[in-house]
Amino acid sequence: MTLFPEIKSRRLLLRNFVSTDINSVFTIISKGLITELHDSTTISNVAQVEAMLKKRIFRNNQELDYSGKWAIVPESDPTQLIGSCGYHNSNRNCCSVEICYRLYPEYRNKGYAYEAVSSMINYCFTYNFPFYLNRISAITDTDSSRSISLLKKVGFWEEGILSQNDSGINNIHNYRWFSLLRSAYLSKKADPFLI
Repeated sequence: MTLFPEIKSRRLLLRNFVSTDINSVFTIISKGLITELHDSTTISNVAQVEAMLKKRIFRNNQELDYSGKWAIVPESDPTQLIGSCGYHNSNRNCCSVEICYRLYPEYRNKGYAYEAVSSMINYCFTYNFPFYLNRISAITDTDSSRSISLLKKVGFWEEGILSQNDSGINNIHNYRWFSLLRSAYLSKKADPFLI
C-alpha cells in the first residue's frame, strides 16, 4: 500500500483527511457551504460525516490511480481544515486527470487557493504521481470569475464550454473547460510558493 502523499508549500500543508476532521467537516456541511466531499447524499449528522471521511481516507490510500483529495491546512496548524483539493476522472491511457479545489469562505482572497492548486499541480507534473501525466483539466461554472482567474493564473487555458453538462448530481448546466499541458507547465519559471 502506498501512503497518500503530503505536499508542503510556503504556508500550507496538503494532507490526507483524518478522523479528527469530522467536526470541522460537519460544521461546514451543516452551514450548507460545501458538498464536494460527497455525492448527492444529504448529510445531516456527524455519523454520516464520519462514514464519508472513512471512505475518502480509504480511497486516498487505495485508489491513487483514480482519485485523491487533500485536506488543505495551514502548515502552522495542521488540525485547522481550511479547504480541500484533489484530482479525479483519471485516465491512464490518455495520461490525464481533472482537478478540483475549494476553500471555505473565511479563507478566500488570501492567496491560499493559488498556493494549494500550484502545489498540487507541481506534485502531479514533477513528482511520483501514480502514472505519467501529460494533461490536467478543470471545469468551473461559466460565471465563476474567481475560479476562472485562478486557473488562468496557474497557467491553464480555456478550451471551451461544456454545454448542458450533468455535474453528477442531476444539475445540468454549462461549464467552462480548462486544460494545462505538462510541456507548458514545465517551460514556466518556478513558482515562489513552492518549496
